[in-house]
Amino acid sequence: MLKLYRAYDRSIQRLCAQLSLGINTNDLETIERSAHDIKSSSATLGLVAIATLAQAIEQAARTRNPFNYAQSYQAILSHLATLEKPPL
Repeated sequence: MLKLYRAYDRSIQRLCAQLSLGINTNDLETIERSAHDIKSSSATLGLVAIATLAQAIEQAARTRNPFNYAQSYQAILSHLATLEKPPL
């Protein structure tokens, strides 16, 4: 299980960077794809709050609905900051 948490920790940094880039450039495809990956990997580990936020971002990007992506992205980052880091 520790390997899974370490892998999540590594990948979530990359996925958040991609999501941030998509938000900053208004690239809805990047937003949707990154949010989907964040949702899936977070749900796998039972991180429901992060998965739910990412799902809302993904859905809004998919349907091209107006949405405050930046606010939800910041909420994801806040949740991630509260997670305990796995030992090296």
